[in-house]
Amino acid sequence: MKTTRWIALVIALGLAACGSEGTEESETPAAETPPAEAQEATEEIEEAVEEAAEEAEETAEEAEETAEEATEAAEGEGTPCEQAFASVQALRQQLEERMGGENQAEPLDRDAYLERCNELPEGAQRCMILGYAAEHGEECAQYQEQIQGANAQQ
Repeated sequence: MKTTRWIALVIALGLAACGSEGTEESETPAAETPPAEAQEATEEIEEAVEEAAEEAEETAEEAEETAEEATEAAEGEGTPCEQAFASVQALRQQLEERMGGENQAEPLDRDAYLERCNELPEGAQRCMILGYAAEHGEECAQYQEQIQGANAQQ
């Protein structure tokens, strides 16, 4: 349906810009007074853009809240690896709740997660904590390869 609107808009604008040959020209150029259909299509496009921008802003706010909640859940859990596991579990739980309880992911094996995490250097272990990684992106970038390797082995 949106494709049809775009086609109608393009045709209407094309007709408005070209005018019709063999008829008297109006005093007002066609570009200054677009047909009603083109005006309606333009308004619909503007509304759709506004709605999409609002939805994107809401999604970004929800993602930020989710990350903050996961970070709070991990605070005080013990070692950096235990905090990382807690933050990942909290994030997974929050995402599952937001998806209506339809989590397709396999549960994490806590012991295997901690074993792999404990093999990493201390800095990489801190970067496994979601909130820490978000706040220290530049620092954690240097550990990204090691972290991905540890995650892949789980």
